[in-house]
Amino acid sequence: MPAGFRRSRALWDETKRLDQTASSRLYATICAILYELQPIRLSQVNWRKMLRTARKIIIALIRLLRGIISNLPGVLRALVKFMWQRKLGCLGVIAYYFAVRWIHEFLEAGPIVVMFTVLIGIFTIGLSDDEEGNREGLSAYSVFNRGFERLLG
Repeated sequence: MPAGFRRSRALWDETKRLDQTASSRLYATICAILYELQPIRLSQVNWRKMLRTARKIIIALIRLLRGIISNLPGVLRALVKFMWQRKLGCLGVIAYYFAVRWIHEFLEAGPIVVMFTVLIGIFTIGLSDDEEGNREGLSAYSVFNRGFERLLG
């Protein structure tokens, strides 16, 4: 165990005591956080460089947000057009989403439903990139057959 582990654990245990007032719990939390921050020497921090970097990051985030906001109407129009053209598929996906949420909320079985959905998709639709089942060329299994022939089944 590290040398300061017992001290650190004792400080964090102090924050979890239930018989404290809110102000003493806050004080204990601040003490624990400050104890964990001890290895950071603020006197050795290059504040100018840090502020310059923070300024660059903020400017980049502002530019990114401006770009997103300026392109938002076009993106929303394209999304609405896509959904309008594929009404049934989008409604099915939305219905599936709410069904999984409901199953997860009441039966706590959401991850199982998602796993079964993936398995059903693999066994029915498959993982092939071919359009409409045109399976020409070599498959992962036909390379082991004589003459690279496809076997039925």
